[in-house]
Amino acid sequence: MYKYHNMKEGWFRSRWYEFRMGHSTYLIFLLTFTNFILISYRLLIEQVPFLQNIVPELWIFVIFFLLIYIPVSILIGYWHRRTQLKIETTLTMQQSPFVAKIFRTLLDVQTGKASEQEAKEFRALLLKIEKKFDVARNATSIYLLFGLTLTNFILISHRFFLGENSVFTDIFTNLWIYGLIFLLAYFPVSILIGYWHRKTQLKVEYMLKSKEMPLYSKMCRFLLDVQTGKASEQEAKEFRALLLKIEKKFDVIVQV
Repeated sequence: MYKYHNMKEGWFRSRWYEFRMGHSTYLIFLLTFTNFILISYRLLIEQVPFLQNIVPELWIFVIFFLLIYIPVSILIGYWHRRTQLKIETTLTMQQSPFVAKIFRTLLDVQTGKASEQEAKEFRALLLKIEKKFDVARNATSIYLLFGLTLTNFILISHRFFLGENSVFTDIFTNLWIYGLIFLLAYFPVSILIGYWHRKTQLKVEYMLKSKEMPLYSKMCRFLLDVQTGKASEQEAKEFRALLLKIEKKFDVIVQV
């Protein structure tokens, strides 16, 4: 029986994925959130006497901010998922000639329009993609941005939390000591959170996104209708023309 996942992940690469997942999805969100609260309190609240009288302490500002921010974020996220997400996924799939080619080839195989040679070449292409484990990634967005954001938080947290009046000043006398200890704690925590996310939350996210992909659902449903004989020849012809239109929208040579 064919196993849906037969790639050799490697222990280090799996932990690296989990680290980036825990970092980018959770910890960097919390760090950025903390940065925003500290900066806004220092540059806005403390500089305006009227606001400082309302929220004289940082912890009071944090409570008020979270009580407003969290429900507003949930409402906006719910609106985005139920309205905007389906538009984004549909527009994205309409600009994806490779996805259209996959469905068009499967349709041609089921309707007998694809030759044995075409099916063989397309299968070889898919197998070549499956075996590609070392995927080229955007170093700027994944690695450099990660380093800059983490460095920014270390500098700001050291400045605000470990200032002259901090109880930790004697422990972390130098910035590099604080940075080293922070990273030694940050990496394993990110891996643990990323592992939890991969085993639990990731399937929920994929399920919610899949429910907001009408064009993809239509493609899958139509292939099912062709296979079960519920789709007419005219419908198959129109659907094939749509897929070809997406394929030919861009003159792109994809090399894998």
